[in-house]
Amino acid sequence: MTTVYELDDYLLIRDDKVIAVSANEIFTDGDNPVFPQKEDTIAYVTTALGAIEYMVNSKGGYDA
Repeated sequence: MTTVYELDDYLLIRDDKVIAVSANEIFTDGDNPVFPQKEDTIAYVTTALGAIEYMVNSKGGYDA
């Protein structure tokens, strides 16, 4: 099953799964805060087709 995300969503990816979706790159400011870990990847949805642009690669991790 394919999940279509909205344009300009930010996705927090851990272990090849989207674990959080946000309107900005801060995932700790909502009702269900998720704290990014070093090995996580943040992606930004750039098209309505669900294509994503990676802000960091999975090997580089996320620097909080």
